[in-house]
Amino acid sequence: MTVRDYLNSLERYLTSIKSTKELKEHILDNNSASYLKGLRNLLNFMDYQELDTINGTPIERWRSSIKLKKSNARMIYLSDEEVQEAYQHMDEDVKILFLAVAYSGARLTQLLEGLEHLGESIILGDIARFPLESKGSKKGFWCYIPSSLLSDLRKYKSEGYDTVKKKLKYGRVTGATLRKWNLNFLISHGVQESIADFIQSRVAKSVAASHYMNLLAQGDREYTRICEELCSVINDGKKM
Repeated sequence: MTVRDYLNSLERYLTSIKSTKELKEHILDNNSASYLKGLRNLLNFMDYQELDTINGTPIERWRSSIKLKKSNARMIYLSDEEVQEAYQHMDEDVKILFLAVAYSGARLTQLLEGLEHLGESIILGDIARFPLESKGSKKGFWCYIPSSLLSDLRKYKSEGYDTVKKKLKYGRVTGATLRKWNLNFLISHGVQESIADFIQSRVAKSVAASHYMNLLAQGDREYTRICEELCSVINDGKKM
């Protein structure tokens, strides 16, 4: 969808809506899944264009007013206790990767590929981030982790995706559900959805360079803010 398409959609459907209250009333009668998803995408696009408010109300409040319908897919939400128990039952050789997935929220496939770029890590006090792809991309994905994990991650020898995927499974805990657990932790600790997406290596390639740098700065700041508490959930004994 082009910029003009988004602007036309905004003019056609939302011209008369001046507040989040009016938006909530509007979607009571216009609540198809595709329409709600389109509205969310529209707000995401405006966020990427660095439009922070609409009629004086933060973009995040507008976005939170649009509740997407749950799909029929089974959603699994892990408790902190499940994550702790799973970690204690991990084989020693895979514990460091378990922590990396839990603390970063990165996809397992991306994380395994990203280990090749640990030499390009940027250390920012108690946190570090390393690229999940080659240097060539100026607006690439980053993997955020506590800097205390770097030493052990550099020593880790991957056995391949399929083997690692099986080793990370314990009860309802998998690489995928750890990613969801990480996202829930970020959101519940006050990290904005767009920043949480960025921290989890989920950002549109088409995002403007200036906004990308803003996301990067906010990602660094927010991950630094929540890192110690995130680590305390598993309490693996590594000091920050």
